Amino acid sequence: MTDDKKEAEAGNENREEDGGKPRMPQFLPKLRGQQVMVRLNDGRPLTGRLIAYNAYEIVLESGPKTFLIFKHSIASIEVPKGILD
Repeated sequence: MTDDKKEAEAGNENREEDGGKPRMPQFLPKLRGQQVMVRLNDGRPLTGRLIAYNAYEIVLESGPKTFLIFKHSIASIEVPKGILD
């Protein structure tokens, strides 16, 4: 097998069988509807309920406000213990 073929196969490891789209992270479906704390890259925390997500952003509902947060601006997501087990 040539190096080009090896690289192409290695790049397809994280692809779904149907259509070759990248797989979504497995933990986000478990967090939908849960109370989470999102810490942004600048250190600001946002606490709220995760109501939706896609490949590039998440939607967090916090009291009367709804936040659209781009994933590249997230440093970490804190979740209640036992949710991701």
